[in-house]
Amino acid sequence: MKLKLAFRLLIAIPLFGIQVACSHTQGSIHKAKGRPPPQRALPWAGEKEVTPAAPDAILNFLDAQLFAFRGANSQAENALQRAVEADPESAYLHYEYARTLTETHQLPQALVQAKAATHREPSNSRYHVLVGQVYSLQENHAAALQEYRTAIRLNATYEDAHKMLVREYLLMKNYPTALVATQQWIRQNPKAKLAYYSLGSIYSVQLKNDAQAIIAFKKVLDFDPDDIRALASLARIYIDAKKFKEAEGYMSRLEKLAIGDLDITLRAGILYFQLQNYPEAEKRFAKVLRFNPNSDQLLYYLGLTYEVQKKMDEAVNAYAKLPPDSTLFHEVSIRKWVLLFDQEKYKLIESELKALLKKKADPDYYDILAAVLSKQNRYSEGIAVLEKALVTFAGSEKLLFSLGVAYDKVGKVEASVTTMQKLLEVNPKSPMALNYVGYAWADQGIKLQEALELIQKAIKLDPADGYITDSLGWVYFRLGDLEKALFYLKKADLMAPNEYTLLDHLGEVYRKLNQETKAQEYFRRALKLLEEKKTLDRREKEDLEKIRKKITP
Repeated sequence: MKLKLAFRLLIAIPLFGIQVACSHTQGSIHKAKGRPPPQRALPWAGEKEVTPAAPDAILNFLDAQLFAFRGANSQAENALQRAVEADPESAYLHYEYARTLTETHQLPQALVQAKAATHREPSNSRYHVLVGQVYSLQENHAAALQEYRTAIRLNATYEDAHKMLVREYLLMKNYPTALVATQQWIRQNPKAKLAYYSLGSIYSVQLKNDAQAIIAFKKVLDFDPDDIRALASLARIYIDAKKFKEAEGYMSRLEKLAIGDLDITLRAGILYFQLQNYPEAEKRFAKVLRFNPNSDQLLYYLGLTYEVQKKMDEAVNAYAKLPPDSTLFHEVSIRKWVLLFDQEKYKLIESELKALLKKKADPDYYDILAAVLSKQNRYSEGIAVLEKALVTFAGSEKLLFSLGVAYDKVGKVEASVTTMQKLLEVNPKSPMALNYVGYAWADQGIKLQEALELIQKAIKLDPADGYITDSLGWVYFRLGDLEKALFYLKKADLMAPNEYTLLDHLGEVYRKLNQETKAQEYFRRALKLLEEKKTLDRREKEDLEKIRKKITP
C-alpha cells in the first residue's frame, strides 16, 4: 500500500528530462544536439512494455527526486550516487549527480561526474555547459570558455551556452569580448530575446552606453511588450538619467503587470516623488508600508512626502516610528526635531534629547539641545550643555561655533571671540569663524585692519554668503570707506534680504553720507522686522532699543 502511494506521489512530481533507460541500451538512438535523450514513460505512468536494463538505477533516481522534492538534499545525493553505481554508463545519471554536487559546491567530484556525462554523450550541449559551469566556479575561465564554445558548436541556438559564454567574459571583466559574444549570439539566433536583454545589460551596466542599452531593451519589448525585466531596465536608465517623465510610462506598465510586487510599487513611489507628484508617491509608500510596517527606509520616504505636502504632524509621526537601531535614526530624528522646533514644541524635543544623551553622547544631540534651551531663554543652561559636550568632543567645529554664538547672546563678547579663535585652530578655513571674529572686532571698532583681513578670507571661501558680505561692508564703514561700505551692504541686502542688522547698517551709512531720509527708511524697516518677531533674545532686545532711538518723529 505504501509503495503504491509513493508511486502516486511520483506521478504528481514533474520528472523533467528523465532518461529512464540506460544510455548503453537507448542513449545512442537519441543524439539530438543540445538535448538529453527524451524521457521514456514509466510503467506506472501508462507504458505497457518496459524492460529497464538497470532497475536499481531507476528506483534510486526516483528516490533522489523524491528526497529533493522534500528538501532532503543529502539523502538525494546519496540516492543519485547509488543510481550511478547501478548504471555507470548512463550519461544522464552522471549529469544529474554532477548537478547535485555542484549545488552543494563539491566541485572536484562534480567535475568528474560532469566529464563522465560528456564522455558518454559528447554531442550533448547541455552536458558541456555543466562542465563549463563547474570550471567557472573553480575560476578556470579558459576551460569554461572552451566548454561553452563546444556547446555552441554542437548547437548554435542553445541559449544557455551563449548565456554562460557571455557571463564568463563578464566575470573576467572582458567587457568588449562579452559584447562581441552577445552580438554573435544575435547573429546566430536573431529572435533570441534573452540575447538582446544581455546586450542591453552589458551596454548599460558595464559599458555605460545608455543610448545603445535603450535600443537593445526596446528590441526585447518588440518580442514581448510585457517583459518585466526590460521594462524595469528602461525605467531605471531613465530614472538614473533624471528623465523622470520618460521613466513614468515604463513604470506605469510595470505596476500593471506586476500587481502586488512591493519592490516595483516602492520604486514607483520614489519616481512619483521625483516627479513632484506627492499624492501618488504617498499612496505607494503607504501601501508598501502596510506590508513592511517597520521599514525605516519607507518611513523616511513617507515622512519626506508628508513634509513637502506641509502635512507636518503626519511627517513627525512617520519619523517618530523609526527604531533607534536604524541607520537612518540619527538623520530622521534631526528632521523630526526641526519640524517640532518650528511648532515650538521645545519641551518635547528637550525630553527626547535628554533621554537619548543618557544612552549615548552625540555632538549633534548636544548642539540641538543647547539651541532648544536658548530658544526658551535658558542661555546659561545651553552654555553649560555645550561646555560639557566639548569635554568629550573637543575638536567639534559645530559645538565650538554654537558655544561662541551662545556667549555672544549673553554679552560675553570676549569669550565668544576666544571660542571662535579655538575653532580657527581646528579649521583655519572656517568662513563662519573668520567672519564672526572679524565682525566682532569691527563692531567694537578695534583691530580693524585684522578684522578686514579675516573677513576678506571668509568671503573668498564663501562669496555667496550675504552675512559675510554685510560684515565686509560694515568693516569698510568702520574704516571710513563709505563708498565701499555702501557697495557691499547693498549687495548683501540682495543676497540676504529682510535682515534687520543689515538694514540698520545701511541706515548708518546713509546717515554718514548726510542722506537722512534714506537712513530713516532703513531704520524703520529694521525696526519693523524686530517688532514682528515673536520672541527676542538679549542682543535683539538691546538692538531694538538702539534702533528706536535712531528714528526721528
